[in-house]
Amino acid sequence: MSKKDKTVPVAIDEIEANGETIEQVSVNKQIIGDIRPNEKKFLATTASGQKIVANSQEDALQAILAEFNLHG
Repeated sequence: MSKKDKTVPVAIDEIEANGETIEQVSVNKQIIGDIRPNEKKFLATTASGQKIVANSQEDALQAILAEFNLHG
């Protein structure tokens, strides 16, 4: 018996913190991480505090979602 894929709402909101723009990532209105520019790369921080350096904004988002799926 196979499971059906369930659609989960993912929201990315831009917020202003300490004079810089941060993208806050949330699933079902639960904040799971944020993404901020870091020189030529992006710094993704998960809700558990893990920091991940990514080459693109999309890679940073994928890293946060993967971490959430593993431990959420």
